[in-house]
Amino acid sequence: MWRPPEGDVFKVNFDGALRVGDKMGGIGVIVRNSMGKFAMTMGFRKIVLEGDSIGVLKQLSLREQDLSAIGMVVKEGKVLLSHLDSCNIVHVLRDGNKVAHALAQIGVGQLHDVVWVEDYPPSIHDIISDDHVNQAFI
Repeated sequence: MWRPPEGDVFKVNFDGALRVGDKMGGIGVIVRNSMGKFAMTMGFRKIVLEGDSIGVLKQLSLREQDLSAIGMVVKEGKVLLSHLDSCNIVHVLRDGNKVAHALAQIGVGQLHDVVWVEDYPPSIHDIISDDHVNQAFI
């Protein structure tokens, strides 16, 4: 289950999806604050980075260069993380990463980048609502 961050920290959940036969992939990212609201600005400086891929999270934590198939994505991620005041990298189970997973699935079929700011695609409304309901019981 998704849990909100504490204080002035933003939580960034991410996930990736691949359609190997078509050689297509997508990345889903959602940024929310302690109230579960979407990031009001993109100028956040303190984050908790959550994902359900232990391998990707491990590569983001290491200083060595990643020579795998996702090495360039990991390198770009490390550059972005280096500009933050603080970043706590955390592994979560898929149940805590459902929104990012759904966004990644949507991204697989897109030919261009699609970004929603302060909004989200209607197809994931129930997943986001479920996160908010579960948050009330924490």
